[in-house]
Amino acid sequence: MRLLTQEPFYGLECNAMANPTPPPPPQAGGKEPIPQAGGKEPIPQVGHEFFPPRLRGGRGGKLHSFFLGLGVFLLFTLSAQAMDFVPVGDAGNEPDPVYGYGAVPYVFEIGKYEITNEDYCEFLNAAASAEDPYGLYNPNMTTGLFGGIDRIGEGFPCEYRPKPEWARRPVVYVGWYDLARMANWLHYGKTEGTDTEGAYDTRAFPKSPDELVDPGRLPQRRNAKALFWIPSEDEWYKAAYFDPALYGERRYYDYPVRTWTTPENVPPEAGSPHAANFFLNQFSLGKPYFLSEAGSYTLASSYYATHDQGGNVWEWVENWRRNDTGWRDAEPTRGLRGGSCTYSFVGLHASNTDPGNPSHEMFVIGGRLARAAKDERGQYIFAPEPVVQEKTLLQEVSDKATRKRLLVAGLAGGFFAGLLVGWWAKRKTRTA
Repeated sequence: MRLLTQEPFYGLECNAMANPTPPPPPQAGGKEPIPQAGGKEPIPQVGHEFFPPRLRGGRGGKLHSFFLGLGVFLLFTLSAQAMDFVPVGDAGNEPDPVYGYGAVPYVFEIGKYEITNEDYCEFLNAAASAEDPYGLYNPNMTTGLFGGIDRIGEGFPCEYRPKPEWARRPVVYVGWYDLARMANWLHYGKTEGTDTEGAYDTRAFPKSPDELVDPGRLPQRRNAKALFWIPSEDEWYKAAYFDPALYGERRYYDYPVRTWTTPENVPPEAGSPHAANFFLNQFSLGKPYFLSEAGSYTLASSYYATHDQGGNVWEWVENWRRNDTGWRDAEPTRGLRGGSCTYSFVGLHASNTDPGNPSHEMFVIGGRLARAAKDERGQYIFAPEPVVQEKTLLQEVSDKATRKRLLVAGLAGGFFAGLLVGWWAKRKTRTA
């Protein structure tokens, strides 16, 4: 699946991987891969085919429809509850006066953690066990670097399980379209939507890996009544950097662990409140996992108690990348935020938005979702139609100057980190 555009740039870290599908990192304790479940019934596909024929219509139509709707509601309510969300309040906050992002005029909720392999397996078993026409499962999730999912069974039906020690680590090799379809599934039990049904209109999404897509036909944002969605850049930025308790004109940090100085790249057990999983002369976590488990940096969080918005894996945002944000301005790309375990501190910085072709599924790209909050009466709070805010001249000058300085540092750090990961992957391949 690709746009009418060139390949995106992920701080040189993707280009450093000579072998895109090396063997997966060894399992802790020498554990063997999960064997195929002998004789176990595959998990049925959630949705229309999940229910027996008598519940699909015919006699007793209203009663059958009631149980059908109740079943779908309970299934997806439980799925949504399995993922932790935190409220992001302080509606109507001002944007960051330096970089111009972060203003959100409504209350919403955002994933406390990045989507894990455990979370994504639940989605796959519901939406891609009987068939997978849209490629929600990427084989690199099993065989690729940082892949944490095993596919049980040849052909269909099949089952998906997290690898041992990888259940709570972030899922990777997910594209923007995959997350949009996951939002649809959480919204109403189907991966496909229209402009009036579901969270995202998928009618113009690519149907095969080789299909060219006209960006002008793709949705600019979620549907007006979406219950789950990919967070917009302002939503993501506010959850990561805003702190209403700060004094002064600027109530935003530069890094999503409540600091203006470069975070510490130390492992979770160091217990630092300003630490993150990224590369700075060394890897924070290193082999065999590189990726940290959700919430393992227990003391390091944003004001709204989100974890890992800096480092670990890049995260998709809903917006098309703005045309005034630096490298490859003219290309139609979605935004990526937060950096990764193989990239430098530049990726974590508030000024940085990387470009991403929405169909690309890479070993350092994952994401998190947002959902609608409820008011005191239990009614959902929906976002109004967006209003594009123009940056001031001061914001433009400051933004570009900071980006230029950070880009130089990021290119050097990202290139070095990518070479190390590439060397390690080749070494594992030769010794396998």
